[in-house]
Amino acid sequence: MSNTTNPLVLANDSGFKGPKQEMYNLTHIITDNFMYAKVSNNDQPKSFYVVYTVPNFASDESGTSCLVGVSGSSTSIRAGNYIRSAQGFDVTVPGLVLFEHINYKGYAQKFVISDENMKSSSRFLAGRPEGASSAVVTGGKWRLSNIAGKYIDLTMESPLIPTFVPLGIKDRVQSVQRIG
Repeated sequence: MSNTTNPLVLANDSGFKGPKQEMYNLTHIITDNFMYAKVSNNDQPKSFYVVYTVPNFASDESGTSCLVGVSGSSTSIRAGNYIRSAQGFDVTVPGLVLFEHINYKGYAQKFVISDENMKSSSRFLAGRPEGASSAVVTGGKWRLSNIAGKYIDLTMESPLIPTFVPLGIKDRVQSVQRIG
């Protein structure tokens, strides 16, 4: 992401009046002790962030994750513990962001075009334990299919999908198709 995106603002108080830090980077490890996060200029969102209370974007399913700056998510959050890492995503280009674990944790990849065989990411090959388990739609209409042919369609009408478990495709996504 570039400086044309909305920065993530980190602070120690809910009013964001004390010491704070702005982030524009796609990914960031945070060493200072901040507990609050918000996206600056959220009335014209160009980006959203996932903030984590563990380093390295919660590479396992421990810790807490929170979405900041997505339509339907909090405009500012209190992480409950110190924020230790964050991932940012550009929403000016329609796409679908898949996450390795439920609640937007772990490895993430944004798709802007169809990927019929998930070739662009070996991390998300169907049936592997590190397959896709949650998603955020940043624009367009997307179809996720598993190897048995079961599919779900995702749109901006319901852009936040914290878990694929009730949908029956957790860790089983075989293809991503942009259908609208």
